[in-house]
Amino acid sequence: GTSYHERNARRWSSLRTPNTALEPKNDLPYQFLGILFFEMKKYEDAIKAYGLAINLNPTNANHYFAQGGIYMSASHPQEGIEKLRKAVELSPLPVYKISLAEALLQNNQIEEGTSIVNDCEIHYPSWKEIIKKIY
Repeated sequence: GTSYHERNARRWSSLRTPNTALEPKNDLPYQFLGILFFEMKKYEDAIKAYGLAINLNPTNANHYFAQGGIYMSASHPQEGIEKLRKAVELSPLPVYKISLAEALLQNNQIEEGTSIVNDCEIHYPSWKEIIKKIY
């Protein structure tokens, strides 16, 4: 049989393109699709779904954060870093900043990554506990 995620991905496949009659006016169905596709390791589809969510709600930092993480998982670090930067720009939460720092450090951008970590330690002394609670 097929998994729950595969059945729903097929059922919602018409939402993958922006020119569909079923396109919703809000971003949440696309976010849902992005999560489903990511869990199925269909990274390109997940990136597209979050791109549509971003088009509908360009001020939602979480969409950029999620898409950035998916780009990183799909071995597209520059695109991932760009999206993570946008998430931090929209909402400088410690989890967004640390994710950006991690991506930078993994891609040999040591000075900037270290600077962000140091900034978190100054402005969010309990950032390590915050990250542990989230993950």
